[in-house]
Amino acid sequence: MDAGPEYYDVIVLGEVPPPPYFKTWIANARKDLDEFFEAWKPAGYLCYEEEFATFDRPTADFMVEWVYEIDLDRLTFRINSSPMFRLDCLPPGDQLERYISEDSYGHIATPSDMSKEYLYDWKTPPPPVEEALIDAYRSISHGTTAVPTHQLLATEEDLSPVESAWVAFLEIREFESFACWTELEDSHRALCLAAVNSAFLAPFVAKSSEQSPPFDLPEGDFWWAQADACVTVATHPDDERNAQAAIARLQEDIMRKADTPRVVYGVTTSVQHVVVVRVDKSAQGALQHTPALQFFLSFYTESRSTPGITALARLGRYTQPCMCIPPKPLGYPSLHIPDDIVWEIAAHLTDARDLRNFAMLSTQAFAAAKPFLQYPHFGECLLRSPQPGEYTLVSARFDTFEKGDPVVIELKALCSRPPTTELKLNSFKPLEYEICTALDSYDGDNE
Repeated sequence: MDAGPEYYDVIVLGEVPPPPYFKTWIANARKDLDEFFEAWKPAGYLCYEEEFATFDRPTADFMVEWVYEIDLDRLTFRINSSPMFRLDCLPPGDQLERYISEDSYGHIATPSDMSKEYLYDWKTPPPPVEEALIDAYRSISHGTTAVPTHQLLATEEDLSPVESAWVAFLEIREFESFACWTELEDSHRALCLAAVNSAFLAPFVAKSSEQSPPFDLPEGDFWWAQADACVTVATHPDDERNAQAAIARLQEDIMRKADTPRVVYGVTTSVQHVVVVRVDKSAQGALQHTPALQFFLSFYTESRSTPGITALARLGRYTQPCMCIPPKPLGYPSLHIPDDIVWEIAAHLTDARDLRNFAMLSTQAFAAAKPFLQYPHFGECLLRSPQPGEYTLVSARFDTFEKGDPVVIELKALCSRPPTTELKLNSFKPLEYEICTALDSYDGDNE
């Protein structure tokens, strides 16, 4: 029904009984709905008289401003597809309006200070874990505890300039309602893999580009992002036993894979959390891993960053895929020029294409160009460093060059005017996303 909360609460919320009668009501509601759809299942469509019901989920648009849903499976009341309230503990109907607000991204949500008794709670308890997986984890972890990301990667605790740029580039909602990783649908697995893959490949390319089309979703829940890095999808990695089981499965898959480097890194993710794992195949699969790190931002965040984003940005740079950097020089490998001159040339090449061509000249030129090619880039623009300052949660500014001149580029969500550039996400089918994004250039001297 397309009516505001001040009207709709009287009609529907009043039909949901209080706790003493709720169990009987929900059982009858589920039974009635099952019988209704079962009657029309052979035809595959609903008759004209029953058009109040549809097989497709309704969504709000310019014609229908409000869409209300009663989720009989997760006992959740939704407004415009956003989960809002517990169905078995709804706020008072005459006060519904005061419990409808916005989150940090402008999406409809409950107020952050609303009483938890009304807030939807569809997170399922962690599923039981086979004891054999826990024993396998203990046998390969040798009693070690989770370690910070920088210790896992054997690198400095502070971010390098390249890592800082990638962290800002990746900073841009949760699968807590699934009982087990085996329940995840293709779209959820695709989103998990696409999100983590952003650490290894630039997550967006120009819409006009024919490069990096959506990947085919791999069979199962295990995917090799590159020769020394793999990803697996899980649920409840914030639960100790489920995390240990996921790590044990990941390590087993890594050890079975032939023709890999001596050390392989893995990521187990639910999108809400990530765990980064290091497996040393030359040491009988000995491993280290981080704790479960928050990856996606909360609805009410005030910061664009999370520990998981930072960890994946560092992992992606540490394992740097060879597709971003020419594998070997093709020009004059024996040609020698004083190092300071070669590095000066590389530092003054502002076009990514020129840098790649320069890197192909010799081993010396390759070494000089490599640090600059590790930065994220759009086409010919290298995003050299994020600009300091407070911006929105979905925008960031970077120092770069355009036609040789220093400029500041801002990446942000589409606003009211047409976008400067439309981007598409390096994704997995069935997520063939195209994102309207403004890519604006500013005169660096005026910023």
